[in-house]
Order: sequence, then structure tokens, then C-alpha cells
Amino acid sequence: MANRLKREQERLKHEKEKQLAEIHKKQMEQNKAKKNHIQDLYANEVTEDFFSQFGTSLR
Repeated sequence: MANRLKREQERLKHEKEKQLAEIHKKQMEQNKAKKNHIQDLYANEVTEDFFSQFGTSLR
């Protein structure tokens, strides 16, 4: 009887650890996707238009 309870507790503990690992994995994936989205959103690419604005007039 005691062994049975101990095995059940260990099984439940293992199951909770597995669920927690899955949650952490999902959170890591979400954070990575969010980071990539923010990097793409705020990426400043230098184009020829930037350089063409200089030296076009005299004061």
C-alpha cells in the first residue's frame, strides 16, 4: 500500500515536471518569435535615398 502511494506520488511529480517543461518550451518559442518580430519591425536599412539628401543645396 505504501509503495503504491509512493509510486503514484512520483508519477504525479513526473507528470507535473513534464507539463512545466512544455510550458517553458512554449514560452521560449513565443519569446523568440516576439524578439524576431521586434528586430524586423525596428530594423533600419540604409538606402540610397539617405545619401542623396546631402550636398543638394548651398546655404
